[in-house]
Amino acid sequence: MTTPDASEAPPVPADRPFPKALLLFAFLAVVLLRIPNVLLHGRFFGEEGTYFFAYAWHMGWREALFHPLGGYLNVVASGGTLLAKELVTGGLIPLEAAPWVTALIALAFQLCPALLIVFARDAWLAPRLAKPAALLLIAAAPMAHEVWLHTLHSQFHLTICIALIIACEVPASTRARAFRLGLLLLAPLCGPSAIVLLPFLGLRALMERSRARWLELSALTLGAAVQLLVFYYPVVVRGHSLMPGTLAALLFVRHAVLPLAGPFAAKDVGFAVFQTVREDGAGFPVMLAAAVTFGALLFVCLRRWRQPAAWLVAPALLLASVSYFGAIAKPASLLLPLVGERYSFVPNVMIGLALIALATTAGGRLAKGATALVLVEVLVAVVFFSGPKAEMTDGPSWQGEVAAWRADPQHRLRIWPGGWTVDLAPNSPRCPALATAADPEYCDGAWEAMEKRSLQAM
Repeated sequence: MTTPDASEAPPVPADRPFPKALLLFAFLAVVLLRIPNVLLHGRFFGEEGTYFFAYAWHMGWREALFHPLGGYLNVVASGGTLLAKELVTGGLIPLEAAPWVTALIALAFQLCPALLIVFARDAWLAPRLAKPAALLLIAAAPMAHEVWLHTLHSQFHLTICIALIIACEVPASTRARAFRLGLLLLAPLCGPSAIVLLPFLGLRALMERSRARWLELSALTLGAAVQLLVFYYPVVVRGHSLMPGTLAALLFVRHAVLPLAGPFAAKDVGFAVFQTVREDGAGFPVMLAAAVTFGALLFVCLRRWRQPAAWLVAPALLLASVSYFGAIAKPASLLLPLVGERYSFVPNVMIGLALIALATTAGGRLAKGATALVLVEVLVAVVFFSGPKAEMTDGPSWQGEVAAWRADPQHRLRIWPGGWTVDLAPNSPRCPALATAADPEYCDGAWEAMEKRSLQAM
């Protein structure tokens, strides 16, 4: 037996990737550690409990599953809360365990972007640290607690999935393709943000002219058509006049200052601009800063218009603009990053992923600059991991509220964040066909009246 010469041994890859299971486990751990009390104590969040769970409790299953709230169908929220209710009333779980059902469903959808990244074989995600950085930018994005571990905002994690599907190549695996098609069909049935990305998937399908891309486009189009033609309806609390200067200020504060300097710096800058906007509109300096920042980013990415960064940055800026126009908040109030965290989350993740793509594919000074920005974003994400809003990380004990409800069935169960309650009273009526402000709190009329009061208070 002879020993082979060292020069004949196969070379050890210098850029060996992390094991997929390790990456997924790490992502899961970061997601769970961000708000540990969600799974430790159970939690319904806002409309998830006040409207969706209570509506399912008092109405029939067909009405609950296909009931649009706030202008659109959110089938993950309606389906998840309906499942929790059916498990409770069927005697399979106690009412105390109901929030864990929706939290686990939300966790499953929150893992979907991680699955797409971990199993992707695209060149921009091939370097050893690219996937960990991408996963960290999603799992630790600053000011994202509002979209964490509840079915109400699973739609935003699904929108990240759509962005990744557009930016990444079609996989060879049949199961991976089927998984992507399922996400593309489901995402628009949970909210309008995924629909905003439809033109970009259509453009990519036209460029590639492959059967797989046409199937993906068909799935997203079908889901969007069902949402828009069957369930979508305009509501008076959405859609506001949005001046170009205010939009520029929103983009700069929420998508430049926030991810690169953190929530406190964004709050200070946002408040200063907020004062200016309230007086006479956003001033020239902030408009110039936004134009330079995002104009340069668009120019760099669109010069490589076939590369992943272009498929992430342009849709991100469009999605942010559409979101702020249709937000349930006055545009000027959104300059305060503590308001409406959900509107910043997806665009910031997409821009961060685009910077990773530039860092791994552009080369030269551009790659070094993008790498530096990614490192800054990762540092900010780690430093502000826990978040500045305590009301998003803790709240009333659901088990304690259920005990109080068992003692008094008229008791309104308090949920997160403060001020939200769930009406499970046995004598509460069904929602009427014609909505009014006097309806029970889980009905459309009461929801719209509450949002109007919230807007007036801004």
